[in-house]
Amino acid sequence: MRRTVWFHVRRVHNDCRGGFDLSRLPVSPEILMAGALGLIIIVSLAVTFSGLFGGGGTSNGTSEIYFICEKCKHEFAVEPKDIQPEEMEEMGYMPFITLDCPNCGGKKTALQAIKCPNPECGKLYIGDSVRYAEEAMMGKEIRDVCPYCGTDLLEWKRKEWEAKKKK
Repeated sequence: MRRTVWFHVRRVHNDCRGGFDLSRLPVSPEILMAGALGLIIIVSLAVTFSGLFGGGGTSNGTSEIYFICEKCKHEFAVEPKDIQPEEMEEMGYMPFITLDCPNCGGKKTALQAIKCPNPECGKLYIGDSVRYAEEAMMGKEIRDVCPYCGTDLLEWKRKEWEAKKKK
């Protein structure tokens, strides 16, 4: 069947009529279009469900999102499924998550934190990408550097990616 399809397409292409005549294919155009639409739907569902149920986790390899309260400096982690939509503030196109602190009760005082990727450190900190999110969206280059050990998050991820690429 595949040879037949390619034969007909080649033959139509050589006719110099400026297009493909789908009526010459051994399959009706309706069936061909239905098959293409079905394939698009299957791929869309696969991508959607793999994003919802597959892999999971955040960029640090865990399924938790870390927070630090600006008021009392309390550190805590939350599962993504436990974050309510109203806790996300829209800053342009970037969602910015602020939570109420479970320790001091401060309203929207807990900011999303970064866990230092350096295994020798591993401490939580509020990155400049969170503190200066508006400036970052305006095009200013913001670097997340751990205040405890000096690890640059972007450089660490770049080296990690290059090491995986070499394997």
